[in-house]
Formats: sequence, structure tokens, C-alpha cells
Amino acid sequence: MLSSSSESLPKNCCYILTIIVSLCAADFRTKNEEDVFNAKMVYLARQVAQDYMSDRLRCIVVVSDEGLLEDFTGYNDTTVLRVLFNGSRDECDPTMHKYILQAFYHKCTRYIVQISKPTCFFPAWFLARNGSTYEKHNPRVLFLPVKPHATVYGEEVLAMNQTNISHDILIAETSPQTPIGAIAMPKEIDPNRPVTLYTNNFWQYVGEPGRIGRIYLDEWSWELGFKNGVDLYPDKVRDLRGKVLRLSAFPYLPYGNNEPMDGSEARILLEFCVVYNCTVVDVDDGHLWGEIYPENGTGVGEAGTIYMELSDFGVGANYLWLEFWPYLEFSNCYLYGALTVMVPRPELLSGLLTPFLPFPLSLWLVIVMCVVVSAVGLHWVTEATIKFAPHFLDEIYKNHKFITYTDSMIRSIGMLVLQQPQRLVTGSPVRHLFTAFEFTYLVITSAYAAELYDFLTIPRTTKPINSVFDLAESNLIWMTDHEVWVFGILHAEDPSIRKAASNFRALPTPELIKLGESNHPYGLGIERMAGGHYTELPYITDKFIEKSRVMRDNYYVSPLVVNMQKGSPYANRLNDIIGRMENGGLYYAWEADCVRKYLNYTKQLDMQWSTRPIKYPPKVLNVADLEGAFLLYFIGTALAVGLFFLEIYFKKGLKLKNSFLNPTPKWFDEYLLGQSGSHD
Repeated sequence: MLSSSSESLPKNCCYILTIIVSLCAADFRTKNEEDVFNAKMVYLARQVAQDYMSDRLRCIVVVSDEGLLEDFTGYNDTTVLRVLFNGSRDECDPTMHKYILQAFYHKCTRYIVQISKPTCFFPAWFLARNGSTYEKHNPRVLFLPVKPHATVYGEEVLAMNQTNISHDILIAETSPQTPIGAIAMPKEIDPNRPVTLYTNNFWQYVGEPGRIGRIYLDEWSWELGFKNGVDLYPDKVRDLRGKVLRLSAFPYLPYGNNEPMDGSEARILLEFCVVYNCTVVDVDDGHLWGEIYPENGTGVGEAGTIYMELSDFGVGANYLWLEFWPYLEFSNCYLYGALTVMVPRPELLSGLLTPFLPFPLSLWLVIVMCVVVSAVGLHWVTEATIKFAPHFLDEIYKNHKFITYTDSMIRSIGMLVLQQPQRLVTGSPVRHLFTAFEFTYLVITSAYAAELYDFLTIPRTTKPINSVFDLAESNLIWMTDHEVWVFGILHAEDPSIRKAASNFRALPTPELIKLGESNHPYGLGIERMAGGHYTELPYITDKFIEKSRVMRDNYYVSPLVVNMQKGSPYANRLNDIIGRMENGGLYYAWEADCVRKYLNYTKQLDMQWSTRPIKYPPKVLNVADLEGAFLLYFIGTALAVGLFFLEIYFKKGLKLKNSFLNPTPKWFDEYLLGQSGSHD
């Protein structure tokens, strides 16, 4: 038994050794075959890059597994950014988007991808796109297989919603033994060309019924090159083949409307589809311009539906709003839109204010100070004269002027209306000071009379609100139906503009109508278009127009843009249409036509005429114009009578010898009593 076992041992060892040698040879052949295949893929990538990725930026991003495309060096002075894929066939690399983000910073728009899980690329690219605030582009991508006998992966990649963003996706797969489902797929595959090239079906959205994601283009081999020699990146936007484009538009005439689809801005997209063979459908969720919630990737309204890729374009007087800039792409600017406010009309001033209108409040305060200073000064000079110039004592006592503060104040007020005392002490210092004050009051009174004549001749109104500074000064509450009306001034540094923005309110339309038609003064936002027309909003009613006027100045002006998805494939073609539209002057014609078709032209004229200054004819004086003067007269008379009876009450009713209203000081009364005693 032992002998038998010893004889069989060499045979078993030889058998195991043969297996090991066979495996090593197979592994060597496999590695050699993979190395050759990788070299071929590098050659294919270099050929495609040279023919189709030679843009002016000369920058290509290579995303690959470790060991792949290491020999790819680009061409000429091309910059190659390398992103190493650290995932596997089952898991994506969670950090790949951070490295792709560098491509945005370097303005690289071309990508060559050779990774074991190619479906990881577009999700990572979208994360990088959303993380880039300013740089935006539409990617041109080449996908390469990682192994010579790789399974078909193109259909899985092109079934992702993210591929809707690009019309330049090229898939290279190892050729199947039999033709598989693809548009324009030939009946037979050339066995001498092991690589088949497909592009994405850009003319249908991912998820549409009956959609086939791949379109056959060509076949390739290292030795024979391309079979058909077709354009591997055809311009699919030049002819969209009836593709349905989604336009986010809401009723905001004359800019846009969804039933029917029309408007001065909507016609830009309608013209786009005439040129590039597509159709437009409306997307409207009822949230107007909307909002974007980047923390959870959602949004509402025009901006939100574009952000969530539920629509391709958005129109509706879109300004260059910083709030939307990081999440959307703006088209080229065209013409402009201007925001202003309909404010209360100036009202004729009441006759009660007529005596006070000639001078502003600041000048009235100066005049009051002059009266006080003159009263105090005349009294102090009188006392100083009595003290330091006693030879004037008898004459001052006999003259009986400026002896007390009360007497000085009353006489100063009289001087203000040119009622000077009849006689002053000749040669006394009081007379010189009095002359100086008298000259000052003469100038004041003459100026007042001249201004009063003006106010009694030309009707005067409350101060009109003509600018954002007047709006802030008036402290008027003004309102619209959405916060975008103040996006342009929220970040202003001017305190007046910031105050005007703080008085803004965004309310539902029914409440705006109710407040606008109430008796309380409110302002309502309105937009002035480039052609001089105004947007007609539901809350701008006829009743509100009757008592309001359009503010003369705009509080914010901005060029208009069409909103698009970030990195939109239609951006360049749409910008061409916008340029042609501006050169041909079409926008002004579209604006005027939409105003005539959809708006109330009588209301348009009312709003335009409201900006004109009101010219009143010369006034014909009546009692109402002198209400203030009569009021002052009656108040003065009433005070005089009241004080007279009060004096009697203190003198007789309370049996006081001297009332507290006695304007003369005690020493002066004693002086007078002494003089009368000497006469007796």
C-alpha cells in the first residue's frame, strides 16, 4: 500500500503542475489581450479627441479606472485633467464629483470616460454642475469599454434622465455577434471591426413610450479605422425633428401666456421652434416665477420646474436675479424691463395750510429762534442799560417797553409782522439793536409775502412720489404678488432704497385688489416695458387707476433673459435667435402686437397719461383758500378774550391785588406808585 502511494505521488504533482502552467499561460494571454485592447482604446480616444474635441479651450477631462488611458496625452497643446475612478462594478465613487468640479473651474467641456461602472459619470457630473456657482457648460462625452468582451452598457447609460442634458454623447461598445436594438442599426456587423459606435437619441426624452436610446453611427477597428466615416457628433439641435420642448410660462401679459401660447417673449421660443423644427408645450404649476430649494433639490414655479428639469425654458420678464443665477442658465440679454410703482395721486392742499406753506419747516424753526433771540436780547439790553446807563432810567420807565420777557416776546412777534413800537428811547442801545432786528424781520416778511402770493395764485398739491427716494420718504406701503419684485434692490447699500424695500409686501391677488381699492393709500408694483407699454396685472383695476399714477422713475431696471437649465444644450442656438430678433427689431413689433391683442388699450393710455404732470389754471381766490388765515384770526381772538376774562377772574374773583398775568415787575410798579405819590 505504501509502495503504491509512493508511485502515484509523482503523477499527481505533474498533473497539478500542468494545471498551474495552463492557468499562468491563460492569465498571460488575457493580460496581453487586455493590454492590446487598452492600447487600441487609447488610439481611438486620441483619434476622436483630435477630430471632435479640438475646441479653442484645448482641455479634455479623462475619467478612468486605474491603469486605463494612462498613455492618453491628447494632441498639440491640449490640457488633460485626470480623474481616477475609485468605485467598482457595483458601487460609484462618492468623491468623483469633487474632482469633476475642477473641470468647471478650468472651463473643460470635453470628457473621455472609461470606468467599470459608466452609469456613475452623469450623476457625478450633475453634482459638480450644481456645485459650480458661475461656470456652466454642456458636456461632449466619449464612453469607452473597459474590456475587450465587455457587456453592452450603452443602453443602460442612455436610459438615465441626466443624459437629456447633452446631445453630444458617444458610446463605444464591443461589437455584438448579432445586431441589437438601435436606431439605424445595420442588419450585419462587420466582424473585422470589433467596436461599434452609438450616439444618444436626443430627439426624445428619456422615459417616453417607445423610445430607443441608442442611434447607430459607425464601426471601428485599429487596423481598418472607421467603416462609414460619418460625423460622430452630429448637431442634433439644428434639426430637432419635431421634439417637444417644455416652456414654463404663466399668464403675465404681454410677456407670455399659456392659453393660448403667445406673448412677446413666448414668441422667441415659438420662433426658435420654427427655425429648428420643434414644438412647444406649456408647463405651469401656478407659482409664477417660483422659488428654488437647493437643500433638497426641489422648487416651484418657473425657476423651480427648470431647476428640477421638468421644463427646458422659462419666460415672464426674467431679470438678472442673483437669487437664481447659481441654479439656472441665462440666455443672452435683450432690451430691458423696468419696475416701477403706481402710487397715490398728489392731492390739492387744504386752505388751512396756506399760511404755513411759503416756508419749509426748517425755515419756520429758524424764524421762531429769531423771535426768541430778539425778545431775550432786547430785554437783556434794556436791563443792562438801566444798570450801566442810569441816565436813561427815567425815559425807559416812561417808555415802558422791553421791561419784561413777556413784553419783549409780544413786541418781537409784532415786529415779525411789521408792527413796530411807536416810540423808543432816543440814543439808547436798545434802539440800535431794535433797528438791526427790524431789518431782519423786514426781509423775512417780504420773502413770506412773495411766496404767499405765489401759493395764492398757483394751486399746490402734496409732494408727488416720483422716485424710489420719494417712495422711501413717504413711507408708503407698496405691494405685489411675488417677492421677485424686490430681488433687485434687496442688496442695495443706499439707506433710502433699503427703506423702500422694507416697505414692500407680497400678498395674494384678491387681497391686493381689496387693499388697492380701499380708501387707504397704497402703492402697487407695475412693470414698464421697453416699448413704453405696461404689464396688465389682475390687481391693477380701473378703480385703482382712477386714484393713482405711475411713478415717473423706475426703481429697478434690468436686461431681460430666458431662463434655461444649467448647461442647456439649446443655449447657443437660442442666443442666435435672440440676436437675429434684436437686429430685425422684432421684439418691439411683438410687444405692440400682443398689447393690442390681449390688453385693454384704454387702460394702457390711462397709465401712460398718468405720468404727465398735472397743469392747473391760475386760482380764483375763494373762502376756502383763506381758511388758515381766518383760523389764525379766530384762534388769536379767542385767546385774547379768554385771557381777558381770566385776568378779571384773578383780579376780582380771587380778590388778588396783582395777578400772575401782570406783565410788569414789582420794582416797576413801585416806581410807578412813587411817581403818583409825588404828584399828589
